[in-house]
Amino acid sequence: MQIDRKSQSPYAMDHPSAAEHGHCLYMFLEDVRLHLIPMSLNALDDKRFLVEPSDELLVQTVSTLFADPSRNLYNMQDNRQRKLSESLSTFIAEVGRELAHKGISYWEIGNVSDGGPDTVNRSMLFWIAGEVTERLNQVRQRYWQKSEGKRTRHDVILPTSSVQVFRLPRPFGNLRAHRRRMGVLQKASKILPSFVEDGLPRLEHDPVFNHSEYSRAQFSALAKSMRDWGWIGRFWDNKFTTEYYWFWSKIKFHWSLAMLRESIVHDMNALLGRLEIGCEIKMQGPKTAAEINIILEHFKSGSISFGDAFEQASS
Repeated sequence: MQIDRKSQSPYAMDHPSAAEHGHCLYMFLEDVRLHLIPMSLNALDDKRFLVEPSDELLVQTVSTLFADPSRNLYNMQDNRQRKLSESLSTFIAEVGRELAHKGISYWEIGNVSDGGPDTVNRSMLFWIAGEVTERLNQVRQRYWQKSEGKRTRHDVILPTSSVQVFRLPRPFGNLRAHRRRMGVLQKASKILPSFVEDGLPRLEHDPVFNHSEYSRAQFSALAKSMRDWGWIGRFWDNKFTTEYYWFWSKIKFHWSLAMLRESIVHDMNALLGRLEIGCEIKMQGPKTAAEINIILEHFKSGSISFGDAFEQASS
């Protein structure tokens, strides 16, 4: 069965809202998507993304492979470097967001024509939407279509040889643990427990309920669940944290983003090897996870000030 993968592009879809996910989970996913690619990497006039060896045809091939399929990036005679930066930064941000949400991201390897006179076919990745499962040497996609008031289920079987899978790095735990973590974020989004919300329409007030203690419990559950990521939400003045913990969590989150970014680029380079594209993607500028980990060790030992540690990790 042929599928229009362009219609399933994550770039063309509206991201789930805070109402659907809960504000904590929504903010976490947005923070990953927005900050995974630092501004220095996103600068279109700055050569932060490089393809080595530097060859015009290889740059065009890599840009097309990771480009948004709903946009025309084939005519790249003007400013190939800008197209490369735009293609890679957007792709990494979208994959990172899905990994932060689901822990895994599936993409089909397809072919497209550059539309030129020689009709050169190039590989391109297409996002696989819906429920995706792996079994033996196959990947099954299950999705639903609605027509004439009826929902129809479709199953598509793909060989693993035509699918690229991105997975969450090991330091963040396995899929089951990550899904539990996302469940905690959803529960932490509840401003009030259900029994209090049920009484609000009747203007009933429970004198026993302590909102401050409830908020403390919610925040403690969130912080404990997200300690591997270092994300504590956007609680800039939260009374439940110390100054040390606040700075530690911010630096730790920078480490998490670096770890996630490096893992995605590693898998992208592995795909280039699978497709026998003789080059490698490299990033210049952002600190590596190893460098930020050293800053964290200095921070914990007290050999560097809170502000200096935060500035170094975020630069």
